[in-house]
Amino acid sequence: MPGFARHETHGVLLWVGNPDCQAAHEAILHWLQEKCPTFCATPPDGGNVNILRGNLGETIAFCTGYWYVFDSSHIKPFTANALNPFGRISKSDIDIVWIHFGETSDDDAVFLQEVKTTGDASLSLADSLISDYDK
Repeated sequence: MPGFARHETHGVLLWVGNPDCQAAHEAILHWLQEKCPTFCATPPDGGNVNILRGNLGETIAFCTGYWYVFDSSHIKPFTANALNPFGRISKSDIDIVWIHFGETSDDDAVFLQEVKTTGDASLSLADSLISDYDK
């Protein structure tokens, strides 16, 4: 599926638009238009738009994992908010859990994914994550 390319550096996976960011945007937008209700950038009730941004971040992380990392026929995803990115209420839970049931119990695996979303180009949010992950 077009839209993203994977780069690995020092054990960190970086996903970038392929061939450009517009391609990544179009891939996510297409998925959202197929799967989700109409997006409202500002909740009519004046609710918290940061929840919407966070849930959208979980959706993008979910799509990337589902399309490129985990074979959807063998690994089952369980999401807190990724499949409802425009919901006004965000569940407090592990963001995404991927479960693989192998041929034997020794082959079973679980991957926990916590997603943080920011629009700040400095990514200064990363400095405050340590205490959040301790929770």
